[in-house]
Amino acid sequence: MNKNEFVCNLNAEITKGENLLDRFERLQEYHDDLGDGMAYFGSGHRHKYNPVQKNKLANDFTLWERKVLEILKCYLGENCSIVEEEFTTSEPHYWMNFKSSGIICLNNNLTTLRSCLERIDYLEAKAEICNDSNKLPKSQKDKPYKVFISHSGEDIAFVT
Repeated sequence: MNKNEFVCNLNAEITKGENLLDRFERLQEYHDDLGDGMAYFGSGHRHKYNPVQKNKLANDFTLWERKVLEILKCYLGENCSIVEEEFTTSEPHYWMNFKSSGIICLNNNLTTLRSCLERIDYLEAKAEICNDSNKLPKSQKDKPYKVFISHSGEDIAFVT
């Protein structure tokens, strides 16, 4: 993927992420007096959302995160710090407060993507370094491992 394709893909994913953020912000919590039939420990409010709407949003969010991660890996390489540290993937099905956790995750990841666009020239150079460090010369890859075999009586079990 070249730089222009990467920028174009990233801009498209930022727009999709902003749409997901809007969906999270518009997600309506509902209240009922019947409870959910499950006892729980601790005090605090249990947030309830339309399960169909919540699951659809969680799935769309997860798919978006995975697609963006693949775009980043494709351009920057898997070992670059932005892929490992800055862009985070999450498990929305385990969030205690679905709406606020989704908003926080999306805001953080959208900030990371916008930051990528602002420092694209630096990242491009860094990506080359990261990708080159994975490429060993063929002569080094084909060399067998060297093993020292001890002839000491104490090492018989290990040698066997």
